[in-house]
Amino acid sequence: MDDVVRVPTVFTKNSQRLIAQNAVVELLNQPVAKADKRELLSGDHISVYGTLI
Repeated sequence: MDDVVRVPTVFTKNSQRLIAQNAVVELLNQPVAKADKRELLSGDHISVYGTLI
């Protein structure tokens, strides 16, 4: 409750740095690999409110 609230610019700066270092790719690949191992993924295309998921 007493922690300092981060402002959006801090997240933006950090996210750009993480993307540049491919850390985000590795972070997102881990849960996808786990879902694939459990056969939870499919190649079906689903649109929700016009947005491809």
